Amino acid sequence: MPAPGKYLVLLTNITPQVLQREMMEEAIGRHAAALLEEKRRLEELDITLRTVLSTIHAERDSRRDELSSHIRRVLLPALEQIGKEPDAAARASLIRLVRDSLRSSLADSDDGRPQAGLNRLTLAELKVCRLVRAGHSSKEIAGLLNISPETVQTHRRSIRRKLGLRGHDTQLAVHLLRNGGETA
Repeated sequence: MPAPGKYLVLLTNITPQVLQREMMEEAIGRHAAALLEEKRRLEELDITLRTVLSTIHAERDSRRDELSSHIRRVLLPALEQIGKEPDAAARASLIRLVRDSLRSSLADSDDGRPQAGLNRLTLAELKVCRLVRAGHSSKEIAGLLNISPETVQTHRRSIRRKLGLRGHDTQLAVHLLRNGGETA
């Protein structure tokens, strides 16, 4: 015990603790940067998904309007005619017309509109669409999404099928930019 008025100075080497703290700060910094990058990617995906959902809703509304118009223009007048037609053969012909019209109205659209298949794309396919539209190659996409290039090719084939792209006449990237650039 030091005498009154005297001080005892105790020196310890804190270098290991300082180094450990610096290493922990570096690790936290790396994790924070990775989290910020993941947040940015998720925000981009959120924008993409919102755009796709908006397109799907617009397409649904458009199809509903088309169907409504078709019912008013074709089906209701045909049904009225059926009720007034005395000839059985003519009634049968009108019934076939109504049946065929209903079938074609309810069938999937084959008019080549790119939005027709967007509601069937998976989350992984939407990610691939976004990167294809951004101009990335399949190999780059595989690296960015941490999947194999073969998986990217599988997604691309599935996207082409769901969007109704046949053969190799239309490149997927060109199609997405031209016909559905803001949707994918």
